[in-house]
Amino acid sequence: MNYKLANFSLSFFLSRSLFSLLGLSLLIQLDSSMAIVDIVIGTIFGILFLKTLPTLPQMMQQILGFLLALVGTILFAFTLHLSISKDTSMVILLAIILVATFYFSKSSHEQSGYFAGSLFLVTLILTVITWIGLVPNIHIEFLSGFRTDSILSGSILYFLMSTLPMLLLKKEERNITAYVSASLLHLITTLFVFFTLGMTLSSFYALPNFIMLSEIEYLEVIRRIDSFLFFPDLCAGVILLTYSYHTVRGVMQTSNYPKTQV
Repeated sequence: MNYKLANFSLSFFLSRSLFSLLGLSLLIQLDSSMAIVDIVIGTIFGILFLKTLPTLPQMMQQILGFLLALVGTILFAFTLHLSISKDTSMVILLAIILVATFYFSKSSHEQSGYFAGSLFLVTLILTVITWIGLVPNIHIEFLSGFRTDSILSGSILYFLMSTLPMLLLKKEERNITAYVSASLLHLITTLFVFFTLGMTLSSFYALPNFIMLSEIEYLEVIRRIDSFLFFPDLCAGVILLTYSYHTVRGVMQTSNYPKTQV
């Protein structure tokens, strides 16, 4: 696999991780009417921040990795509980365990990126299937009621959710194109949530980006595929947890490595 695709995929999933794990729900509950604008403004902040901020010192990387692993574990467990139905629980759980096992076995940034690249291709396929399935459920009239009362707080929230995981990467490893692509996917996802559920109703759900998937059915036969279509979002959470673990472990091994006496 091409190294550029591997690096792109790792940045893409890290940028998506917190947004996928209840991040959209928090953004909508804080500022549902301006969530779309919040994503755009937050992305601009993120681009400037990621391009200018140097690689974090090892100690800060370790602290950030530990905090993201802790927060990510809580959010991932809650998200998994909400998104796994009785009909698909065993299949999805086995897939998540398989992904986590393989990803934990990848010890380097390059190996992690190659594995993320494989998941990225799966994500593209499932995303296209999702969008096609949601098109018949679009209601343009649901997109109404814009306000600007909390646009700053919403933009800051999105900025933090999308950039903090990427700070685990070195500056030269942060793929800005992947970051923008992830934000574009977040923007489209938010639009679909509003078009299918409405601004008001979406704010009542803990996981609106999963709830909207329940509206999808193909040929009136294939139903209850929401857990399968939500699989890429869960993978983003797994990658956040495992890469945070690798970051903390890597920093600890580097700091404990005996320095050569000159």
